[in-house]
Amino acid sequence: MYGSFLSGGFAGHIYGAEGIWGADVEKGSDPAMWEAFQWNSSNMMRHLATFALSEGSRYQSLVPDAELVSPHQTHELTTYTGWAYCARTEANDFFLVYYEKDCPNGSIRGALARKTYRADWFNPREGKWIAVRTTGTLNADRWGRIAVPRQPTPEDWALKLVLKD
Repeated sequence: MYGSFLSGGFAGHIYGAEGIWGADVEKGSDPAMWEAFQWNSSNMMRHLATFALSEGSRYQSLVPDAELVSPHQTHELTTYTGWAYCARTEANDFFLVYYEKDCPNGSIRGALARKTYRADWFNPREGKWIAVRTTGTLNADRWGRIAVPRQPTPEDWALKLVLKD
């Protein structure tokens, strides 16, 4: 659902998990509905508003572009891990990024060259923001790339970057 939001679902989102609608009960179905009922994704859905509205209505100015994250996709096409999603403003002063479990950090491009961004990790399991590193900032290099530090744990995490004044 966080990936769907950052892919352009800014007007609203309805939760649905593959496998819970009763059609996936046949032998060999993947996932089977009894497995899907155990997923934590519905619990994470309740924190989507905390994530999306963290900068008020500024999310309405975001433009989806997963290509700004490198790497942003896995070679495993039928998995729910290893992908990253991104949206930023046209002014390049606000980014929201979502990293699924097993997606390498890499870098984010398209930032303003040699500028400093306030950087916060978002834990979608708890709905809480924490500052990146002790400084709470990340710097863009001369090409507008930001090296992303390792996520706090090997699970899904989101990242917010806001240009500092």
